[in-house]
Amino acid sequence: MISSYKTLFQLQFTHHYFLDEGTEVYGVDMTAEQEAKNLRLYEVSSFFRITPSTRTEKLLKNWRSRLVRNKDGISILTKTDGNTPNKPFIGFQNDLYFDFIIHIKDKYFENYTDIEINRSKLVFISNAAPTPAAVNSKTYSEIQHVSLSNFGDAYTDLNTELSEDISSNETIGAWGIVRIHLNGDVGEISLSNGSGEFAGTTPTPELILKNRKTKWRFIDANDGTVLKVTNKKPLTKNGYITVKKGGVEFPNPKADLIILESGKYFSEVFV
Repeated sequence: MISSYKTLFQLQFTHHYFLDEGTEVYGVDMTAEQEAKNLRLYEVSSFFRITPSTRTEKLLKNWRSRLVRNKDGISILTKTDGNTPNKPFIGFQNDLYFDFIIHIKDKYFENYTDIEINRSKLVFISNAAPTPAAVNSKTYSEIQHVSLSNFGDAYTDLNTELSEDISSNETIGAWGIVRIHLNGDVGEISLSNGSGEFAGTTPTPELILKNRKTKWRFIDANDGTVLKVTNKKPLTKNGYITVKKGGVEFPNPKADLIILESGKYFSEVFV
């Protein structure tokens, strides 16, 4: 008999640096044709490495599930019960959860992403708020937590118990951890309808990464004279924003040269 699998959940990452076009925002201003074109070029793997924790790798194998990598994120597929397709082959357990460790691959990620990274802390993104660590338990003492549905909002610093599930070796150089529980908090996704069956519709949380806006500073490459400084403009991989002075049109900046001065970001372009 051929095994049947059902998508338990999908985790999507939407990064506007790659999906917007100039000042036109993906999902707001762009045509369907523009969005489709940019989606074809989009690969989360170009800036993130997403890997299951060692515990989650074993869980996927033992629970007859598998991870599928998509252009915009990952999906978890689970074997279904042959007699009841809306139930998993191995029944849900209330303490079921999956951990995914995220590493930043692109050295310019912080330049084009509207995000401030504290490298002494992990970002912990979950559909269920963590509990404070017990005094004598193994902990990650520096965790920034944000709920799955409010990703992008300010993080809350706290001591969080990750028990023995994720070793410190697994998180060396990592930016964060995404943990998906079977049962989420109010307002968050859950993977089951509460009766041992899959959720009515596939849970598809979307983590939105905004592109950074900078002032564009155009500099004469011969003598260092500043020719023009614009107001804040969005950085995008695709599209074009026209900037002129005296009839001369300047090129758009790239993401490799950003300067932070007095709390303000400048993209410098030598012309």
